[in-house]
Amino acid sequence: MFINYSVFKKVSCFKLLTFTFFFLWYGQTAYSATVTSLSAGNFSNPSIWNTGIVPGASDSVVITTGHQVTVDSSYTLKSVTIYCNVDLTVSRLHINAGVTLTITDYVRVESDGADEYEEPVCHLRIPGTLIVGKDLILKTYPGASPSIASVRMNYNGGLMILNRNMIMIGEGGLLFSRDVNTSTVRFEGSVNATMIVNHEINYHHIVINKTGGATVTLDGDILVGNTFGDFTIENGNFDNGGHTVTGVAGKNFTVKNNGTYTLSGTTSLPSGFNHVFESGSTIHYRGTHSIAAPNNSQVFHHLMVTETGNKIFSASATVNGNLIITSDATLDVNASNHYSISVGGNWI
Repeated sequence: MFINYSVFKKVSCFKLLTFTFFFLWYGQTAYSATVTSLSAGNFSNPSIWNTGIVPGASDSVVITTGHQVTVDSSYTLKSVTIYCNVDLTVSRLHINAGVTLTITDYVRVESDGADEYEEPVCHLRIPGTLIVGKDLILKTYPGASPSIASVRMNYNGGLMILNRNMIMIGEGGLLFSRDVNTSTVRFEGSVNATMIVNHEINYHHIVINKTGGATVTLDGDILVGNTFGDFTIENGNFDNGGHTVTGVAGKNFTVKNNGTYTLSGTTSLPSGFNHVFESGSTIHYRGTHSIAAPNNSQVFHHLMVTETGNKIFSASATVNGNLIITSDATLDVNASNHYSISVGGNWI
């Protein structure tokens, strides 16, 4: 039997190289570790991590008590936990301006204590961009009074993109502050989400950009002290959950071409804001409502009324697009007060 050894050597060499490449690739992509901070410093400094290596895309990072870590370059990680306990130290993750930190799973900011001077001890600061693939979890110290900010978030002119829920655990104090007027929180992705609001949480610009029919549902009233900028529904549905929405005069509440604003309960259109309802937008009433005309010389594009509960106009209205009334809904034009409705599209 004849064996061509030159060919055999080439094939063997190729297999060895292929195996070596696969081994190295698998080792880098399949291995996942929990990487813990050993000290304060820049994220890019290997010496601050227990592994001696800068964390990568498959790693879960823990910022431990008393460490302040600055994200000085753009990174992708699996998850981040910022932890602080009762020894009055401050744990902080700071994302520099111009830097993007992408988290494919969750971000957890967890406080196990609050100091006697009412200073926060667990701190996430975002002058740059934070992208959270799943939930943002804010766990406050259970023994702290609501006036003590055991967890603090500042998005100092930065951008935070949430693909799922913002979850608050505990009764201790939380300070969620926008600080700078260019700060924006965006709700994105194709999964339903909840937007938490209370007296300790404030936003500047808010953007809803959901795909695949997903909805962001509000879980508390938005008051003037909760939002200071524009509110924009670019895509998907924002459901007010039966809560009021109040903005600052001169700022816009905008529903864009692919956006839907759903009013539940007995609520009305947002107050304080200027209404901007673009062509292709939908306003959806699904409770018992007094339907007022939009302000800012705006008209409805698509208007939808669904579910039981009487919807009655408190003024004449113009609908440039379609008027959609489901079989279980009642729409009262209130003709006795000489109100009327003009529809430019179809009655459905």
